[in-house]
Amino acid sequence: MMCMKDEVQILKAVPLFARMPVQKLRMLAFTSERVHFAPGDPIAREGEMSSVAYVILCGEAEVSAPAGVGSTVSGLIGERDVIGESALLCERPRIASVTAKTEVVALRVNRDCYMRLVADCPHSTAQTIRLLGERMNATLC
Repeated sequence: MMCMKDEVQILKAVPLFARMPVQKLRMLAFTSERVHFAPGDPIAREGEMSSVAYVILCGEAEVSAPAGVGSTVSGLIGERDVIGESALLCERPRIASVTAKTEVVALRVNRDCYMRLVADCPHSTAQTIRLLGERMNATLC
């Protein structure tokens, strides 16, 4: 079983949170809900509105995005990957679906909690904006 110290270490290794002070990471781990998904469970659905992101603590998930008719698996994600990070800044429809491939344990990060934590952390906010910009650019190109 993973303890908060382990969660903080994983959060510290996630580029989105890497510039956050350790005390903020502790608060993020404390205010985030630990959730479990069985193989085949949906974690995020394309088109749904959301105000949460998920940080995978352990396990693997498949990302599928629209590709003409139907959808196609576009990749596998795992420990330290973030699902739906744009939901931490604004409410918009999910651009892909994510389904647990194995047992997945994740932290559900709420937008309001995240925004309160980074309000006095300009480096973290700038890092979030930069990473989201890079992700959007990669998605559109």
